Amino acid sequence: MNSILLLFDHLRSEDISQFEDQLGEVGRYYRFVKVSELVGRLRKRKTLGQAAIVFKSARKSIFVHAVSRLLEREIPFSLMLRPDCIGLNRLSVEDEIEIYRKFYPGDIPDLEGKGEVEIRASLRKIGKLPIEKLDPLMFFGTWGELTRIPPTFVELGLALSSRAAEQELTFIRQQTGVAVRIAYGKGLSSEAKATLERLGIEAYLTDRSGVIDKDTDPMDLPHWALTNESSKE
Repeated sequence: MNSILLLFDHLRSEDISQFEDQLGEVGRYYRFVKVSELVGRLRKRKTLGQAAIVFKSARKSIFVHAVSRLLEREIPFSLMLRPDCIGLNRLSVEDEIEIYRKFYPGDIPDLEGKGEVEIRASLRKIGKLPIEKLDPLMFFGTWGELTRIPPTFVELGLALSSRAAEQELTFIRQQTGVAVRIAYGKGLSSEAKATLERLGIEAYLTDRSGVIDKDTDPMDLPHWALTNESSKE
């Protein structure tokens, strides 16, 4: 039997009913576990039949809409962290690029090869970030909200950004006291995955879709796409 990872990001109020329906339907056929438990069984090539809930961003909407519902059902979950966004009431640079493309179509310059500071400066030349038109729950939560979640139910991971992974991993451990063993990102090279393994990362979640079986590489975990694009701002 295979296993699945359910990957979520921003949950709007109108997405909650669908989210709860998905939990109920998946729970009929799979046992919910943290990613680390799923990976442990995968490495031993044991029968799986497990499902892991993963939030790729620690947004305020996750704390408001999802965490309480998962705790009520005693469903464990994994939460990917961006240390450069948490507690700063800001969005990731990738979020900002998407927002500018939506509100300023045709005006986005070539951002290839630019750092985050330079990208934000280039975007601000086009116009202001339209904060008043955004869902405030799309912004990131705080370290305090993270540490109030019972550790029995949550596993913390690293959402990769352009910063050095070693610095981010160290900062997460300083803020939470937890050693990170899982990571998420897009288009990571084999060399970068080797670096993550050296830093203690045991599983890497990709942006590919699919199921997990006994032949899946833990450093190349796909996710099972349940949500639709309407859940993104």
